[in-house]
Amino acid sequence: MALISIQRNEVFRFAVLALLLLVNIFVAQSSDVVGTSGVVSSLGAPDILWVWAIDNLLMFVFSVLYSLYADRIKREHLTIFLFCLSSVVYLGMYLLFVVQAPSSLIYPLVLIVGDQQYLIFPMIIWTLANDLFSVPEAKRLFPVLSGVVVLGSLLGNLIPALTHNSLLSNVDLLALNALLMLLGALTLSLSLKKLALKTQQEAHPDRPQNILKEGLDFVKGVPVFWYLALSMLLLGFAFNTLEFHLIQQASLAYSNPEALQSFYGIFRAVRTVLLVVLQFTVTSGLLNRYGFRKMFNGMPISMAFAVVLCLLWPGLLGAALGNGLVRVMLEGIDEPTRRAFLGMVPDEKRGRVSAFLEGYLYSAGSVVSCVLLGLVMVGASFGLFGPQTATLICLLLAFGCAAGALWAIFRFNQTYDKSMLNWRLKRRKRSGGVLDELKF
Repeated sequence: MALISIQRNEVFRFAVLALLLLVNIFVAQSSDVVGTSGVVSSLGAPDILWVWAIDNLLMFVFSVLYSLYADRIKREHLTIFLFCLSSVVYLGMYLLFVVQAPSSLIYPLVLIVGDQQYLIFPMIIWTLANDLFSVPEAKRLFPVLSGVVVLGSLLGNLIPALTHNSLLSNVDLLALNALLMLLGALTLSLSLKKLALKTQQEAHPDRPQNILKEGLDFVKGVPVFWYLALSMLLLGFAFNTLEFHLIQQASLAYSNPEALQSFYGIFRAVRTVLLVVLQFTVTSGLLNRYGFRKMFNGMPISMAFAVVLCLLWPGLLGAALGNGLVRVMLEGIDEPTRRAFLGMVPDEKRGRVSAFLEGYLYSAGSVVSCVLLGLVMVGASFGLFGPQTATLICLLLAFGCAAGALWAIFRFNQTYDKSMLNWRLKRRKRSGGVLDELKF
């Protein structure tokens, strides 16, 4: 078992991070299930694209704000502030349910807030984790921490699915989320003295554009990060397409709002069980055995194969199989590998680089995909082509993006050795620097 690899001096650090990740993912996933099913039921499946577009524009804005302050403020203090702020926001949404505000307002808001949390909070928590662990420790422990995230995701998906029969359950869930976020803030606050974080902070110039430019310059200056960024942009487009395809097919199969929420939550829970098995059995061993160079190959290959599944099995079955495959690969292999890889970035730049890779790129790819998919749906609604043709167009676009991402990872592999000697990867003096990676 991967848990055996946790050393005695790592237990406390691991436990604090595990709690933060567990609370965050439970709250974000439960909000996403409630918000997504509520939006589809109250507005319709095609209209969720415009909610997603607004959602991702906000993600981009918050990623910019995060990158402005991620390396200027101590990350532990920023994490505490964000958890407290989230607690207040969930309490506000709870009050909106209590006063019976329109569902067309509440559910998009729940979806958007959950998605912002799903994107921003992992960036700060995983960056904090890189401050607490060296690269060799991260390669051994991050897959286990990702397994903890998967367990929280399982609970976050199951609870809304099993308690969908009354509006009160959703109200109570928002109140519970507010309390859990407050618990996370208190836990980290009380742990700071024992954690004794001493990461380097950088004094930035006053002009925000200079701060934002640094993340881009770093990625452009190190070839492996540049090609990884390109693959993430293309995969973000393709992934959003598969997610919409699943929701569209589910809305056609389940017209009842409660049944839709139940299906969506249970489907995600089953998908999460597969992730638990993957995280606790093979991910850590694969990362240590094959290294970063080979581990990034899996995501674009899986994406292309998932699109083929959707094309071969039209309807909900193909959509569920394709979406499940991609999600398992993304959260079980790709994300822990990418977050361990970010440990190679120097302390004082890691927040901005993380925001660029996991904030700007994902948001940009998702917004573009929402607009293009929305235009295809509008064309279908005006009779320019039929629904089946619209679905085919969307899936072919996703396949093209997967092929482009595969080429980018091929270039990543070609430039890996040279990039490891790049002066920008000079790290803090600590065991487990860049030289440890040269063995790969």
